[in-house]
Amino acid sequence: MKPLTLTFAVLLNAPAFAAPNPAPRVPLVGDWRLTFSDEFDGVNADLDTEWISQNGPSGHILCSRWRENAVVANGLLRLLNKKEKRGGQEWTSGNIWTKRKFQYGYFEARYKFGAATGLNNSFWLMTQEAKGTPGQFEIDINEGHFPGEVSTNIHRWSGEHIAKSRAFRMGTQPSHNFTLETPLNTDKLRLVVRDKGRFSVADLRVFAPSAAGFPPAPQNDKPAAELAGVPNLALRSKASVSAALEEKYGVANAVDGVTGNDSRWVAENKPGPQTLTLEWPQKQNIGCIQLLSGWQDGSKRVGVVGDFTLQYWDGAQWADIAKASGRGMDLSREFHTYSLLWNEKELIWYFDGQEIRREPNEWCHRAAPVWLSSAIMTWAGEVTDKIDGTSMDVDYVRVYQLNEAPKSAATDMNFQKAIQPLPTTARFADPDYFIWCGSPIKGDDGKYHLFYSRWPKKFGFQAWVTHSEVARAVSDSPFGPYKHADVTLSPRGKEFWDGLCTHNPTVQKFGGKYYLYYMGNTGDGENTKGLNWTHRNNQRVGVAVADKPEGPWTRFDKPVIAPTPGFYDALCLANPSVVARPGGGYLMVYKAVADKKPLPFGGPVLHCVATSDNPIGPFKKEVKPVFVKEGVHFAAEDPYVWVQNGRYFAIVKDFAGHFTNAGKSLALFESADGLKWDVAPHALVSNLEVKWQDGRTQKMNLLERPQLLIENGVPIALYCAADEGTGSTVNLQIPLKFEP
Repeated sequence: MKPLTLTFAVLLNAPAFAAPNPAPRVPLVGDWRLTFSDEFDGVNADLDTEWISQNGPSGHILCSRWRENAVVANGLLRLLNKKEKRGGQEWTSGNIWTKRKFQYGYFEARYKFGAATGLNNSFWLMTQEAKGTPGQFEIDINEGHFPGEVSTNIHRWSGEHIAKSRAFRMGTQPSHNFTLETPLNTDKLRLVVRDKGRFSVADLRVFAPSAAGFPPAPQNDKPAAELAGVPNLALRSKASVSAALEEKYGVANAVDGVTGNDSRWVAENKPGPQTLTLEWPQKQNIGCIQLLSGWQDGSKRVGVVGDFTLQYWDGAQWADIAKASGRGMDLSREFHTYSLLWNEKELIWYFDGQEIRREPNEWCHRAAPVWLSSAIMTWAGEVTDKIDGTSMDVDYVRVYQLNEAPKSAATDMNFQKAIQPLPTTARFADPDYFIWCGSPIKGDDGKYHLFYSRWPKKFGFQAWVTHSEVARAVSDSPFGPYKHADVTLSPRGKEFWDGLCTHNPTVQKFGGKYYLYYMGNTGDGENTKGLNWTHRNNQRVGVAVADKPEGPWTRFDKPVIAPTPGFYDALCLANPSVVARPGGGYLMVYKAVADKKPLPFGGPVLHCVATSDNPIGPFKKEVKPVFVKEGVHFAAEDPYVWVQNGRYFAIVKDFAGHFTNAGKSLALFESADGLKWDVAPHALVSNLEVKWQDGRTQKMNLLERPQLLIENGVPIALYCAADEGTGSTVNLQIPLKFEP
């Protein structure tokens, strides 16, 4: 199915994923190598070279499993399910595992489910030591269940058994609104759910036909919307269910008009369809049915109903209501990728390249083989003759492992040792303007271009929010002297999102073009005594593009990142920093201001991460904030992010030593993937003091907006905005010298 050279060797000196090795579906940070792959492009006998097959019965499931049921043909491995008596069981299937064992890495398989309920379509890792051996575990990358459930599990098999499971019904949605083209007249209505496993129904609502329309579909933790003259008929029905998990999650919760986590019917985890039935003493005219399922687990809604049908009693039998059903994704129709990133600290699951689950690694630390198996079992759904002749079809299995680089300045970064005294030229100021920010880049002309913020001193320092513009200065040296060249992003009219103010510039070069990210805003343009909150709360993040630093620069009519209601950036956002991801794509970190605290300031003030395949977006926001200090609503700002030797680093302004224990300072963070950040071992980048080559030590009132000049992959200068306390603000270019 795919022309690919089979590779099992570790290529220590080759560039990552050099041909013919395929890249993983998930971008990986670091020096990764394809250490195992089976593309199943050979003949059936080739399977025995790298795999071992079960040949015998399986006491815990309904099928025995045999080598004959694992067939390689036409570029696929097929694990065949057959209704045949063998090994004392009524069914047969296939189960194989690698001869090699792996400790940590990225594991990826592309396969299709068998198209029947009652099947466990599995890609997993499990140790094989003797019973009682310490450190025994199992990681289920996916125990897939038809039609669309991805089930992820961790088991500790040493000592007391502990299991942590989480299932995802792909392609489902929690809220449904079914407006019936032809109203029904019935005294019974029911919801039939065919999903395997536990699910919840938060609210089932029923309305008579209405010329005025119907209330909006229900949402979690929001009171059920009402519409005058359109009563919810479910409130006066007699409701019953096939089974409930426990009394407090009984049927009454599903028809009470309340949608929060504490008011839901939770179905018992058992095979076969489950039902929620509504009955009325007299027939009702029904024009609309609404359903909200699942429960809220942080930012995700889980336990959502996926495979369901709404039915009515026609006087003789139950009949399906036209266009009132849900199915979700059918993972037996097409191939999908299932993968796991497993390291010493955590486990991260992915579906088609998108993260779906992340857990700390508490007990999975031994080498284990990779398993592929199909199994027939009642807890995977109803077992019927439809299973006979189905198969789990595997396109490939690949394992990537990280080559640990020797410790270096990049992995043990210590700015306190690297910072050098400043030459007197490394101070950029303007007598008529406040100078702030400052992002450097070396142009194709060999000169150094500094993009900085400026605004007239006559308006006062707080006018940065109303009158700032992004300008450019040029120098022959990274350490100045810089000379103002031109204004890069000037005011262009209050009708534009960035029409009156541009600020926070940070410049990058990607693929031969220059990208200038910045904060922009608009408003009334008034220079107020304090901060102009209208302008501040209109802050958005944008990007301008040019072929060379001197322009011309193309600006866009919309920001590249804007607030999302209910999210951490619901009020405004600023301070962007963007980096190319080693595995492809782009990552942005930015300051986010929520609207949970009193206005106009709002808050809390946190930082968010967003990713994109294109430097101009669209960017997809990650759900968890970063650089967080528990109990502090504004701990940091001004992030600058870069990648060095395959690892992400970030410098932020630490308002009060929350991360450095050094008071007002600059703090260093590090990350393996740019999504989850930890304070670096040498957290302190700089306090407020700078040393000059002439022997002076100068303490600044403020030292902020850190940016780096990086040459040949190593930072050579730390650029910062500084308030000298004399009514003068400047940009400083601090030399860095890291030990090789």
